[in-house]
Amino acid sequence: LGISAYGVLDLAFDSDDTFKHPDFFDEEKESFAVLSELYLDYDTGDAFTMRLGRQTFDSPHADSDDIRMMPNYFEAYTMRYTASSDVTLQAGWIRKMAGWENGIDASRFEKISEVLETSADTDGVFFLSASYEAEKHFDVQAWYYRFDDIADVVYIEASYHAFLAEKTELILGAQWDYSHETGRSLLGIQSANTYGINAEIAIEKIGVHLIGAYNRDNGKTGASALNLGGGALFTSMEDLTLDALGEKGDAYMLGAGYHFDRIGIDGLDGGIAYAKFASESDTFEAREIDVSATYAITEALSCNLVYADIDFKHPVSQEDYTIVRFSADYNF
Repeated sequence: LGISAYGVLDLAFDSDDTFKHPDFFDEEKESFAVLSELYLDYDTGDAFTMRLGRQTFDSPHADSDDIRMMPNYFEAYTMRYTASSDVTLQAGWIRKMAGWENGIDASRFEKISEVLETSADTDGVFFLSASYEAEKHFDVQAWYYRFDDIADVVYIEASYHAFLAEKTELILGAQWDYSHETGRSLLGIQSANTYGINAEIAIEKIGVHLIGAYNRDNGKTGASALNLGGGALFTSMEDLTLDALGEKGDAYMLGAGYHFDRIGIDGLDGGIAYAKFASESDTFEAREIDVSATYAITEALSCNLVYADIDFKHPVSQEDYTIVRFSADYNF
């Protein structure tokens, strides 16, 4: 049996509720506490596990996405079967969601139909997945989601790891994301057909990582917005993702990271990334620059800092904005 609680406290630095960001507090922009996890685990002691109740869960189209005050939690029934050392199978049913991305009230577990704002009730989301992870070099995962009376969603991702030299690794990845309306089509036509590629080289000898990624959607309705969380596309940034276009289009991202322990600052890692998003019709064009740093001060205490700058060329009515996020975590 597992239980956890999550609370957000308004320190009253800003007494005017008008300026309190809705991502941070409850529906009334007030402090709150919620029983975020309440689950029962069943384990056969070998290959099969099952979890029932409120829980954290991470997958391509449903994930915790902890970039605000409270991450996402799900009321779900999930099962995992480890068929071999290489193959894992999963299945489950997601009924409700709490957290900043349920769009209603972070402090409450809301039905998936209310989170997605459908015109009628649904039975939530059913999913199946299979993954293969070789001991070296290659891994692949495939996911199927049935958003009841909304759409079928398929996600496939594969990556290849090549060791070029001592402490130098090249990682190549490819992904495909597809959706099509089903049942009562409560959210209308769903036609995503998104593919992506990425490449990363990690030169650990000098502490440098370089990465590049590209996504393109050729569907009728653009990249799938059926994400109970941040989504899994390679070009997703701190704030912008390809589904922001709402139509066909593409995005590319370039980034670099550095481990500062190579120059004597143990525990400090930093990174910078640039991405551009553009629709095929030229009605949407934006770019985002992210700068991030993590510092493990001790084994128990760590800090994280993210700065994101978002600029729009189209639509011209959209104002540019910046995001600064700092967090400190202490584990005991």
